[in-house]
Amino acid sequence: MENHNKKILIIGAIPYKSRTNSYGGITILLQDFIDYLTNKQYSYKVIPTNRFSGRFSKGINILYVIGKYMMNLRNVDIITFHVTSKGAFILFPLLSPLALLCNKKIVFRKFAGSFKTVYEKQSSIIKAYFRFFLKRTDLILVETKELVSFFAELSGNPDKVIWFPNARRKNKIIKTSPFQKRFVFISHVKQSKGINEILEVSKRLPPNYILDIYGPIRDNSYTSDYFNQYNITYHGSLEPDQVSNTLINYDVLLLPTFHAGEGYPGIIIEAFSLGIPVITTNFGGIPEIVTDQYNGKLISPKNIEELEKAILSFNSTNYAGYSRNALHSFAENFDSETVNKRIVDKIIS
Repeated sequence: MENHNKKILIIGAIPYKSRTNSYGGITILLQDFIDYLTNKQYSYKVIPTNRFSGRFSKGINILYVIGKYMMNLRNVDIITFHVTSKGAFILFPLLSPLALLCNKKIVFRKFAGSFKTVYEKQSSIIKAYFRFFLKRTDLILVETKELVSFFAELSGNPDKVIWFPNARRKNKIIKTSPFQKRFVFISHVKQSKGINEILEVSKRLPPNYILDIYGPIRDNSYTSDYFNQYNITYHGSLEPDQVSNTLINYDVLLLPTFHAGEGYPGIIIEAFSLGIPVITTNFGGIPEIVTDQYNGKLISPKNIEELEKAILSFNSTNYAGYSRNALHSFAENFDSETVNKRIVDKIIS
């Protein structure tokens, strides 16, 4: 129990109940990690990088984080940076020097799957500065296996690079009902998530197929009324605690995404936790977690014909096998209790 006395400083974006736009895969994932620390009675302090919203919030948030960091640095043992690609080149190199001077253990956690492209766009000076502090970081946590290889080479030390996949809590409910031709999209509603492809395929399917869409509209191309011209029902946004209870009413998750930076989409992990297979794309980090014809179907991005074929391929005979495999995939790789324990053990060791 003595390691529980090590105090962890967590720097990253978290969800705020009063701001629905603060909810997303990244913030929910960090909150799940924080909840695990709370439940296991670890000592920690959180500095939210998205404390303020609105005009000038980016600059205000950086100043806020710096101030809180200076106030708390002496009282913690471990500094953990939970960042996106942009944050990796701002807060991490900005705050790491003082942590090194104070001889603190430094943990760098990179969310999502994109980084290599962003890294290669940086100037040679920024790259060198980033690598300097990365090589002096004690632990590097990344979401995809592709990034494990990339950061192992970048840091020069493969032993300190750890796979930390997107994870979700084990659900108390699982899919038991038979296949009923009910398909659902739950994510941000925008073109890069494959909305146009879903809309077009809805025109081709038999009338007894159900296609429903949930999520906040994040694209000016769409309005609530826009979907009325298709064989689709748009249900609006969901609160985070409504996702599982909504998903369980459907047979298959649709996510024909080509969104830049796609790692392991949290909604796919959520679906697997219920025993719900997925139709998605061989894009980003997705092929690392979805095996074609095992726990779902992989199609090419922006391909309406493949999407239609994948939807029609599910039937009452093969569905139970897909459902069982989805549940097995979750239990083997993405149960947050197991994943968080493994990571926290590494952090405090």
